[in-house]
Amino acid sequence: MKILFLSFSVLLSACSTKVVYKDVYIPVKCDITTPIKPKPTNDLITNIANAFTYSKLLEDALNFCANKNN
Repeated sequence: MKILFLSFSVLLSACSTKVVYKDVYIPVKCDITTPIKPKPTNDLITNIANAFTYSKLLEDALNFCANKNN
């Protein structure tokens, strides 16, 4: 029984050679107004341009929120 206890303690104590630190991201509340989603049209080029514009506006709003909380 002593050998079993000793072997488990040695086995479990040597799991890691060093302490590993990881970043933990905490969600924060940010009041932003989301841009209005563009309505789909029959023109593919217009749809793509509207989607890129919408994603840029959304990215700018979220970057403002992230920079405000740092």
